[in-house]
Amino acid sequence: MFIKDILTIDLSEDIKNVIDLEDISEAAIQSEIESYIITDGLAKEYGSFVSTYTSNIIETGVWLSGFYGSGKSYFGKLLGYMMSNRIISGTPARDRILQRFIGVDDEALVKNSIAKLNSINSRVVFMDIAKQDTSKGFAYALFRNLKSLELPENEHGFLLFSLMCDTNYSNVNDFVQDKLGKLWSELKTTVPFTLVK
Repeated sequence: MFIKDILTIDLSEDIKNVIDLEDISEAAIQSEIESYIITDGLAKEYGSFVSTYTSNIIETGVWLSGFYGSGKSYFGKLLGYMMSNRIISGTPARDRILQRFIGVDDEALVKNSIAKLNSINSRVVFMDIAKQDTSKGFAYALFRNLKSLELPENEHGFLLFSLMCDTNYSNVNDFVQDKLGKLWSELKTTVPFTLVK
């Protein structure tokens, strides 16, 4: 028997030596999830993060530390997929990722912990700060990467985002529909607009 016969990954496929945080194409996500190997230690860290994230803590910060090539970006990217639960080829990302946890220590406990994410609607923005223009500051660079929120990339988008946050909305389509009774797809090309009925 050969090692390749007992592994669930295809060793003939090219293995990326660097994970691109900003490559969020469906094919790339599916490949990254299916190639990810969850160790007992990683499973424990994912479970620990999710327990904290879903607790009553209002604000949390996370610092991933490790040497170049130690898997920080891959860990963070999979965590982002897990939190946002984007549909990948008809299957939620979280369901795909949970398949990678089969056989880890305390599998049921870790999976139960991760299942708590089902009660939270998370939006995730993947950004590699090293690739960004930070000449106008970090906050501006961060906002310019909120494309996944479908907001204008200017001061109007920032104000709209602030209003959404103040009223606990994470989806601009729902926010505009509820506040104005109109479709965001019709209004987004006519910004600025008033958000008062």
